[in-house]
Amino acid sequence: MPERPVENGYYAFNDVHALISYLGANRLAEARETLSEVNKAGETNPGISRMMAKHVGVPVCAGMIAFAEEKYSETVDHLYPIRSIANRFGGSNAQRDNLTQTLIEAAIRSKQSGLATNLMNEHSVLKPLSPLSARFRAKIQHCNLAP
Repeated sequence: MPERPVENGYYAFNDVHALISYLGANRLAEARETLSEVNKAGETNPGISRMMAKHVGVPVCAGMIAFAEEKYSETVDHLYPIRSIANRFGGSNAQRDNLTQTLIEAAIRSKQSGLATNLMNEHSVLKPLSPLSARFRAKIQHCNLAP
């Protein structure tokens, strides 16, 4: 296993991106190690860095790991409560929209029809020209999740 970078746990936004990259490369052990470091940062880092790690970084990292492990209800449990504060740790609208897209997909896969529909409708309002909203709608209907 390659040596871990010393900056893990320093900035939650970067740690989330590293974790997502590990998951994409099927390196679950490194993703879990990153979550562990972010969790430590949420207890020990000074000031705003501690708050970002604890209140945004940990739930996002845990939610992404749960999604990779196909634990979709758990993904929803981690990501739904922080969706209104995820902007606190920075990034572009497109980067933060990745969290929303993951949350919608997790709601669909966990058969939470009401939540999936509400999130998809909200996404459609915020991004009316997005073809992704139509794909989510079709997926909900195809999975017989539509009310």
